[in-house]
Amino acid sequence: MMETILRNRIVALLVTLLLLGALWAPDFLGYNHSSLPFWLPCVATQYDGSLFDTAGYRLITVLMAVINALAILLFSTRFLSLGKANAVIPLFYLLVLFSYPQARLFSSALPASLFAILGLFALFRAGETKTPYAPIFLASFLSGCACLLYLPSFVIVVSFCAMAIRLSLFSGRKILVFMGGLLFTFGGCILYRYLLFGTFSDFTGPFFDGFNHLKFRFFLPPPTSLFMTLSFFYLFGKGVLRWLHHSSGNMSYRYRVLTAVIWMFFVCAIGLLLYTGNLFGYLPLFAIPSSILLAYNFSEERITKRTKVEFVVLLLSIFLNQVAYLM
Repeated sequence: MMETILRNRIVALLVTLLLLGALWAPDFLGYNHSSLPFWLPCVATQYDGSLFDTAGYRLITVLMAVINALAILLFSTRFLSLGKANAVIPLFYLLVLFSYPQARLFSSALPASLFAILGLFALFRAGETKTPYAPIFLASFLSGCACLLYLPSFVIVVSFCAMAIRLSLFSGRKILVFMGGLLFTFGGCILYRYLLFGTFSDFTGPFFDGFNHLKFRFFLPPPTSLFMTLSFFYLFGKGVLRWLHHSSGNMSYRYRVLTAVIWMFFVCAIGLLLYTGNLFGYLPLFAIPSSILLAYNFSEERITKRTKVEFVVLLLSIFLNQVAYLM
């Protein structure tokens, strides 16, 4: 089964659609009553998650997530050496995002994630050109736009800095160009608020106050959610160990891109600890590097029996978590 998914894009697409439908069927049948409130920084407005708990917004959520998944697929095909495992990146993105029933609601993190993915395109395009100033500016501009939609997207800005350092893009004027993109984004938003409302204090105040709510809170999830979470992080850890095993001596640009994505995973994982108060709204961002890392586990030509068992256990943990939540 695993070989067929990896070697046939049509089968991979059908399996992705099948699992997506299975995950979302309870939501459209009205069994999921969770809410996901979010704050929109660019207008300094708090939205009640229940306002978006309708069939129309559920469809928008699914469509936005599928667009993000396809964008990551195009990104990986363009910049990464994952071979046939590229086909399962959309599957893993949707699994990381929607395996938790509490996260299957509309949030500004979804369009912010799309800005982050487009920023990745620009950032890695900068590493291929002799004059990377325009792509660097565009990458920082898009990451700033993500922050205006969803404040935890600030981890994307930090990720881009770490990735740019790994790709030797942070030196001299390039740093100023990157900072210019951020200043252009936030400055333009502040100017817009000033021209439209005559003030910008109600924008800057709540925006910076949001950083005061960063805190680490440890909480133990239900047994089924804990089992599923540990299954995901086992595969994440396995991917990191495999990268460490193959990273020595490989200086190709595609492999340096993979290294940069793994740095992005660690930065987003730190953000996962900081934003525990808004954990499920943060998943669209965290799913970007984690889906690539999961697919990297299946990028080898030969799929072992152990790999098949791990994939089956992951699907089983997701199924058990869904049943336990709905009961």
